[in-house]
Amino acid sequence: MYYFSLCTIPPRLPWTLFQMLSIIVLAVCQNQTANLPFEDYCVDLYDFVQVFCGDRSQPASCILSSWLCDGYADCNTGYDETLATCQNANPCQPNPCLNDGVCHGFSAQTNVSVAYPLCECANSYSGIWCETNLTKTQLSPVNAAVCDPSPCVAGACTPVSGPSFVCSCNPGYNGSRCDILESACVSQPCFNGGTCKDTADSYMCMCAPGWNGTICNVLVDACDGVLCGNGGTCIQKGTLGVCICSQGFTGSRCEVNIDNCTPQPCLYGGTCVNGVGSFTCVCATNRVGKFCERQETCKENPCQHDAVCLSPTNNNGHPSCVCQDGYTGLLCETDIDDCAKNPCGNYGKCIDGINSYTCKCNPYYTGVNCGILVDTCNPNPCLNNAFCCRQGKAPCSSNLPVGRYECYCRNGFTGNNCEQRVPACSSYPCQNEGVCTSLQNGSYICTCPLTFRGQNCETFNPCGSSPCLNSGNCVNKEKGEFLCQCLAGYSGIQCELSTCIATGCLNGGFCKTLSNGTSYCECLRSYKGSMCEIVFPCASKTCLNGGTCLDVSPYNFHCNCMDDFGGTYCESDLPCKSKPCLNGGRCINNGSGYTCRCPLGYGGIHCDILLACAGNTCMNGGTCIEISPSFKCACP
Repeated sequence: MYYFSLCTIPPRLPWTLFQMLSIIVLAVCQNQTANLPFEDYCVDLYDFVQVFCGDRSQPASCILSSWLCDGYADCNTGYDETLATCQNANPCQPNPCLNDGVCHGFSAQTNVSVAYPLCECANSYSGIWCETNLTKTQLSPVNAAVCDPSPCVAGACTPVSGPSFVCSCNPGYNGSRCDILESACVSQPCFNGGTCKDTADSYMCMCAPGWNGTICNVLVDACDGVLCGNGGTCIQKGTLGVCICSQGFTGSRCEVNIDNCTPQPCLYGGTCVNGVGSFTCVCATNRVGKFCERQETCKENPCQHDAVCLSPTNNNGHPSCVCQDGYTGLLCETDIDDCAKNPCGNYGKCIDGINSYTCKCNPYYTGVNCGILVDTCNPNPCLNNAFCCRQGKAPCSSNLPVGRYECYCRNGFTGNNCEQRVPACSSYPCQNEGVCTSLQNGSYICTCPLTFRGQNCETFNPCGSSPCLNSGNCVNKEKGEFLCQCLAGYSGIQCELSTCIATGCLNGGFCKTLSNGTSYCECLRSYKGSMCEIVFPCASKTCLNGGTCLDVSPYNFHCNCMDDFGGTYCESDLPCKSKPCLNGGRCINNGSGYTCRCPLGYGGIHCDILLACAGNTCMNGGTCIEISPSFKCACP
């Protein structure tokens, strides 16, 4: 009897039983609500190795370790056991894409998917592995009107006989009309280091810091929304908005008034009163000066602004004042105008101070006296190695306004700061109804109609639609015509007429004729193809010691071995074959060794030790102690 969980196929079932269980498990998988691969992909029943899970918050919860990377190929192609699936190796080595398909490999994403390939199929082939010949069963005539307008949602249309059409899908799309989105991120739509995440019907870009927009192509203004208090100014540094505070303030938003009274500047018991960028000392009796550093020498002090008062030399005289720097007048009442000589020139406004001045510079000027023009190109605001131009910089135009810059972008970029990559498809490089897909690295892929080829679909290729059936060889001729060179036993313009009575079936196949006169080859097991010409591995592989050979792909096979045998061909004896367990013990293979599970009453590595206590019970709560070959009771 086999024991297995739903969505799990035991690795060594006979092939017919495997097929029966596949049908049962598929039906159950489609109705369960947990542990189901996302979008109903039961990977053991499908040839697709990407493992999305049903629980979006815990996507790893349904990767079924009971069959994934268990050492046995459960999928039809064996991709559940490849190095790409189990060790995140390159999924394109070896190339899984058939019929000259180009493989694009994608590395594993933690808790989302294993490593998997995506095939870009050659003309006239489709399918996940490019295994389907799109035109093999088509016959002329062909009506070009079936592709106008194109019925293909995301691909190129080729009219074929019927009249009908065939859609060649853009990378990431599948379906007869290329309307099934399997991975929108294949086209790498996110710019500037953004990370693409597939959604149910599209994609979402997770932008790097400093970028915004649907495809991360909008440079964020770091000062947008940054409010600097108390006259502070925001400037952009990289992707951050930083406040440059006015004198006397600090903090990330200039919200803190600097405490100018720490450490205490006032002497001799004076009290400090904090101001904005300054302080005032309220002095004790008979103390004066900015810091209360002097003793009052005048009974009545008329001097202002901390001037030194000198007592009169006679009783009828008046005190005199010695002014501090920056003041004048009899009583030092007048602040000397330090801005009188216009030290800030034409590019700043002078603010008078005490024996000093401060220049508030016009935009784009800096320096103590606002005499330095700000270099708007340092640091370089232009991205992606663009060249920054400003006034006075060679070889830039002299007509650029002061404080302005212009970015000269490298090929492939645009925008004020060259922050946007020009989509490679904007120049419409794909000819002859080819469909263009832009890639993030600046390149593109043209998905061509079947009858054109080349990087830009520029070369006419009437044989691209594979008009010759039954392995006929197609030869391109002039004026868009073709010639089919048919194999023996076939005839017709497209080699569409054949009979196995004339050609025979290969590899022991039987030619059968239906009531309508059509003949076909019924192939022996491990042979396929219209003439049984495709040989599967089990046709030439022999499983030893009664093992059964199972074809898991056109290139791989698996031997279901009888008990006590292992190895690729069941050629190795497993340890339990020698029956090392005695006295009815059960032998369990364990790699290169084994373990004996002994019946009641026996022990030891080979169940060769009789346990005396197994059949002797000490009475009244006594404990039985083994003393080979007997026992004794330890009484309470």
